[in-house]
Amino acid sequence: MKKMLGKNLLLTALLCLSSLALMSAPFTAALSESSAINLGYFNKLAVNGYDVMTIWRGGKPQEGDPGITFDYGGATWVFISQENRDAFAADPDAYAPQYGGYCAYAAAQGEVSDVDVFAWQIHKGKLYLNYSPRVQREWGSRIDENIEKADAIWPNPLQ
Repeated sequence: MKKMLGKNLLLTALLCLSSLALMSAPFTAALSESSAINLGYFNKLAVNGYDVMTIWRGGKPQEGDPGITFDYGGATWVFISQENRDAFAADPDAYAPQYGGYCAYAAAQGEVSDVDVFAWQIHKGKLYLNYSPRVQREWGSRIDENIEKADAIWPNPLQ
């Protein structure tokens, strides 16, 4: 019994140390375990299947039509119309959200996080998505400083 308890304690200690090492892994390691583009968990589509052009053209994100797609950055992007698809395809670098569509605030902290597509902001001609409206407010309170931090950390895997 004591021998078994000792093995369990050793195993528990090793697991804890492994977890701590993983938690302190560099940002690029966290990104390498994720896609360069934030994909929907169930549908594996960029921006979880929302048409980013609806943000650019009116502000309210709308789910795209799975029959109208464009492949960019190793991901499939969907659109509500052929017009939106063609506009995006003409210059995807200009329209795709920054940091692969992951949370911009998390990127500034050296992390990778999912987003709420309704928590977005266009700033100086670039689209930024955030985890939640609360995080978006935090991001926006020091947006230029946060962008500078995220730009310095983000490996820009699409280029």
